[in-house]
Amino acid sequence: MLCSIKQAESMMIADRLPTTGTINFKNGTVIFNKTSLSENMEEITFTLKLKSGEKAIGTGRYDKQLGRMVKWIERN
Repeated sequence: MLCSIKQAESMMIADRLPTTGTINFKNGTVIFNKTSLSENMEEITFTLKLKSGEKAIGTGRYDKQLGRMVKWIERN
């Protein structure tokens, strides 16, 4: 999950993160959805599905002025 957050954060800095997408990894897949909360705040929901069958959902808030994630919540 951390790798997908870092990748999404890098794409947000470059203003290249699409509204929805998939990030593939060796042991699973992360599906993400981006929602604008305000002019300076985006919320990104990550759904991790591992090949082993495990699932986790994480939600991050990205502050455009600070250029980084400012809040993270993860549920299994």
